[in-house]
Amino acid sequence: SKLEGEKDGQVNILLLGIGGEGHDGPYLSDTIIVAQLRPEEKKATLISIPRDYLVNTKEIGQRKINAVFAESYAKNEDWDKAGASIREVVSKMSGLDIPYFAVIDFKGFEKTIDLLGGVDIEVERTFTDYTYPDSNEGYLPAVTFKEGHENMDGKRALIFARSRHAAGEEGTDFARSVRQQKIIQAAKTKVVSLNLVADAGKINELFTIIGEHFHTNMSPGQLLRAYSLSHDFGQDQVNSLSLDPEGGI
Repeated sequence: SKLEGEKDGQVNILLLGIGGEGHDGPYLSDTIIVAQLRPEEKKATLISIPRDYLVNTKEIGQRKINAVFAESYAKNEDWDKAGASIREVVSKMSGLDIPYFAVIDFKGFEKTIDLLGGVDIEVERTFTDYTYPDSNEGYLPAVTFKEGHENMDGKRALIFARSRHAAGEEGTDFARSVRQQKIIQAAKTKVVSLNLVADAGKINELFTIIGEHFHTNMSPGQLLRAYSLSHDFGQDQVNSLSLDPEGGI
């Protein structure tokens, strides 16, 4: 199934991460990333939007952008309508036509990373988060990531992607955006190296996870098309950006 935007050379997909059931604010968008695929150039760009970015919406007026999906879902209890609401807001602020969205919750994220056998991450700088939330309205013992290479399981990768209270540079939303993009790229690399699409058993396990924790307005054929267009993109072909002062955007 060909994707909208292919004939113009660029396919845009909005990627969202939410807490899911059992978390405070289960439908707040903890992660918001615009993925731009340019198949003919064999390039992709990931653009992270800070969750505290202020936006105007038709439905709920002025809000932090992470509330748009949540409040639309609370009102309609419809994944596609919630996806359409956040796509509209991001399209307006970016000037991009964004026909697709995909959202996964924390539990689905952890299970997917574990299914891949973990992901290999290069930690840029050592940092410690002393106030990472546990599942009982408290905090985990201090969690430290040391500079260098680390293979992370699902639980560890989720903490790495979500941590936002470390001292110094790693305590910013912008640093967190970079870490989230690292996880996405590492997971994609692992999927390709394992040739997951050709492994019927793994695919069935993945579909089980998707059925419970993942929602999108893309059909299975469109998901496979997106994979086929981008599966051979190397790390040097994926550009990572964040809406932050340093980048001037």
